[in-house]
Amino acid sequence: MNKLMMVAGGILTGTLVGCSTVDPLQVEQTSRDLKTYEEKNVEPLPVARYKIAVVCKSSALSGDNTFISLVNDQMESAVANNFSGLGWFETVDRKNGVSLAQEAAISSDGDIGKIPGADYVLIADSKISYVAKQGWKRTSIAKKARGAQLETDFRLIELATKETIFVQKIRSTVTDCEKGAIKEAISIVANRNAKKLSRVIASRFLPGRKVVQTRGDGRYAQVNMGKNYQATPAVKNWQWWPYKYLPLCYLKLEDVPAAKVDFFTVGKTDEGGKAKYSKEVFARGRVISSERDKAWVEVDNYDAAGVFKGHGAKISEEISEGDDIELE
Repeated sequence: MNKLMMVAGGILTGTLVGCSTVDPLQVEQTSRDLKTYEEKNVEPLPVARYKIAVVCKSSALSGDNTFISLVNDQMESAVANNFSGLGWFETVDRKNGVSLAQEAAISSDGDIGKIPGADYVLIADSKISYVAKQGWKRTSIAKKARGAQLETDFRLIELATKETIFVQKIRSTVTDCEKGAIKEAISIVANRNAKKLSRVIASRFLPGRKVVQTRGDGRYAQVNMGKNYQATPAVKNWQWWPYKYLPLCYLKLEDVPAAKVDFFTVGKTDEGGKAKYSKEVFARGRVISSERDKAWVEVDNYDAAGVFKGHGAKISEEISEGDDIELE
């Protein structure tokens, strides 16, 4: 029976999530790939890093608040780790930089005072529910859970103006943990929410980068941004489908979808004697492999897209299916 399900899983996996990743370095570089696009408008890069204080609060939908403090700790740690990896952000230790009175005011949407060393405050308001043994059910007893679902409302506020920069709702779920492993489940979903958030942040705040080479007649483009921009491939794991305790087959499913990358040219206008730049997106692709500061992207409709060495590249604001991200 298990072998049959494994075989069925292998067939469905090929249908649902595609074949193994190609190594672009093994793909021929044609004469078309040797051409270079010369950008006329060069947008200056920002100099300062963004300094952010993180405030976390949470509640349990089931009413079992046993692990609420753990949810807060895991979310704060996950946000700090994922943001620091971006390179353009620095998280401020709220335990030293935010007084209890200020934190209470922030958490209740009250007046926000100055936070030493911070330019922005990120409020992460999470609601956790616990997944029962059956996978699709929820349980009110956290210690008996076999997984968790965490939905987090993120709100980024600029402290100088007290204005909300953006609001983002993100949800992640893990269903197949062993009994008693709820702490591990909380750590997993907190990290996934933070990772998805940092990808959205990268798309909106980080400066664009460049295509440094193409291969396969423009099908594969290497860009000079990688894990430092959350330009990462899909995270996949073998899982029982639909659930471990009612399996039909064994599939390699995506926990976190591949990052999408936009390719653009730079537009420039003069407004009141001050130059204003814009990114004019003309093509898109998905990351298939990445290192710290570079990644390979498979270009959608590459034969018509016209992506060349020298074009701009940035993390796309278009959300991948399965991201569980709601844009506001």
